[in-house]
Amino acid sequence: MESTELQWRKAFALQALSDLDAREHLAKTSLPLCHQLHFLQMACEKVCKAHQIDDEGTFEEKHDVIAKTLPVLARQVFSSQDDFNPKRGQRAAIQKMAQEIELLSPSCNSAKSRPDNSEYPWLNGKGEVQTPCLFSFSAIFDNRRTMVQLIQVVRRAARMYSA
Repeated sequence: MESTELQWRKAFALQALSDLDAREHLAKTSLPLCHQLHFLQMACEKVCKAHQIDDEGTFEEKHDVIAKTLPVLARQVFSSQDDFNPKRGQRAAIQKMAQEIELLSPSCNSAKSRPDNSEYPWLNGKGEVQTPCLFSFSAIFDNRRTMVQLIQVVRRAARMYSA
């Protein structure tokens, strides 16, 4: 029988793959971008937890693991794939994107530095209520190339950890 840690790692990885599939399905619809981002944030979080289990034997039961863990995971994926080796500037872009994606979870913004998130309405700087389904999330969607590479990292890592 598999160890409990291995079962948790596989479970997080499999769910990350399912979340990515849901994101891809939503990307083909006219639904608002916030829904794609919500599934991407959840997939990133779960694959980071699978990585923590693989690396440390346990995972943290909190949401703010993406900004710290995903860049480490990306470096590992980059170094293990001959056909997938972005330049230094692209690695920095992935790290910035990982921070942006982590902030999509409202629970990761304890400093209230950025109110926008993919789940709940918020007040903007003018005191107006903003709705995720009407927000552009330009900080994330303005760099499609980095988004594609980040999704590739998450998918490759999730496949590896689910095996």
